[in-house]
Amino acid sequence: MKRILVCVKLVPETQEVELDGQFHLKRDGTKLKLNIADTSAVEAALQMGAEVTVLSMGPEKSAQLLQELYALGVDRVVLLCDRTLAGSDSLATARALAAAIRYLGEFDGWVRYFPYYSNHPLEIAKRLFRFLKQGAAP
Repeated sequence: MKRILVCVKLVPETQEVELDGQFHLKRDGTKLKLNIADTSAVEAALQMGAEVTVLSMGPEKSAQLLQELYALGVDRVVLLCDRTLAGSDSLATARALAAAIRYLGEFDGWVRYFPYYSNHPLEIAKRLFRFLKQGAAP
């Protein structure tokens, strides 16, 4: 059976967000949701009839919402969650995701939609694929 990877990120459920003194999003007390583009990416992967793994990086409270993806038919959900990753820039995010993907093993395909990983989604996508292609250390 083919294996497909979908990277997703939970986003604030509201348009009203606050930033801390370092311009990081304040997540305490903020309800999270899977944005519509991520939901579409998961659904597209499921329609391929492959084993679908969802990978995300975020706070611990993301785990409960990500578990709901099993009800859609996702085979595996992986959450990178560590205080050292909080507030990561695009380089740190790309390295963490690349390391996780290498750890998870080979995939036959990806749903390549990364607009939710920072204010610089294209930068993260480019770095992530470069790390994976070159086998660079995370």
